[in-house]
Parts: sequence; structure tokens; C-alpha cells
Amino acid sequence: MSLIKTPSGLTHGAPPEGLQPHLRVKLKKEWRFDPDKGAFHDLSGRRKGYVTPRLPADSRVVSMVPPLAEADPRKLSKDELNLARFVYIMLPEGAKTERILKEVRDWHFVESADPPRSVSLP
Repeated sequence: MSLIKTPSGLTHGAPPEGLQPHLRVKLKKEWRFDPDKGAFHDLSGRRKGYVTPRLPADSRVVSMVPPLAEADPRKLSKDELNLARFVYIMLPEGAKTERILKEVRDWHFVESADPPRSVSLP
């Protein structure tokens, strides 16, 4: 259960209908997502990882910090490079996130992948 904002305040409950399921993914060092090519690649550009055919139709990958993903990695600080490694995989409504999460964790360029966090008060 997650914390839901209602007119009378915050309460526990199911997430609102239509909330798009997603995964939070951290890429391994030296890997980035190129939104123009729709592929993951290492910083040298020699190794690539295409994932679109392995994701459900209407899925999309978006950077958590788009300006850093688009920046030249040679001009980024160590902390900025770390932030540029995070992406969201936005899944279509009704997608089986558990099955997709297992597959994403097996991709050779993924360090970690997690479902959305559930936030609640004790």
C-alpha cells in the first residue's frame, strides 16, 4: 500500500487508476542510454545494448536527469556521471512488472533495477 493524497489529507490506499507502472534502473559504470538511438551504449560507443524488442509494446526508456544524459560525458563531474546512469523504464498500464523486472536485472549493462518504492507512515 502507498500513501495517497485525498481532499481530507494523506491516507493509505491503492494507487490511483491509470498510474503508469515503471522500473528504476541504474546502469553499470561506463554505460548510458542514448534516447536518439533508443539504445544503451558504453562510453566508448563500441558496445551497445538494444532492449526495445524485449520490452512490452508502448514501453519507453527515459533518463532520470535528461540534461546529464544528453551532455558530453567528458565534461561531467564524477557525481554527474553517476546521476546520468539512472533511467526509468515506463511500462504500459497492466504490464507484469515482476516478469519484466527479472529480465531487466539480467541485462549485462544493468547494475540494479527496482520497482517503484511504496511510501507509507508507520
